[in-house]
Amino acid sequence: MMRLMTAFIGLHVLEILIWACFYRWLCFPLWEAAFYFSAASYATVGYGDVVLPLTWRTLGPVESIIGVLMCGLSASFLFAIVSRLVDREARFSRELAEPPTDFESLSANSYLSGRKREDR
Repeated sequence: MMRLMTAFIGLHVLEILIWACFYRWLCFPLWEAAFYFSAASYATVGYGDVVLPLTWRTLGPVESIIGVLMCGLSASFLFAIVSRLVDREARFSRELAEPPTDFESLSANSYLSGRKREDR
């Protein structure tokens, strides 16, 4: 689970960095401002102390919508993985709790089937 969560966080940071590269290329003179704006927009915080130039202003809300969708996708994927793990654990517990089969009749049947093979 820790590896999965680390992968999710790494992928979110990678997406923030991709947006920050775009902002640095076309909108901001400093990497710090580009990364800060990108992280604030992606996390839907949007402080407003750093703003995009007028021609690029619509990208902030677009990044926020993408951030919400990606975080929702990560949460649903995590829920699916945890559900499968819990289901697998429940199945394993049920298998251990089932009463054992009747080994005496099982061994007698296998003995008889073996004797029949020998008699042939």
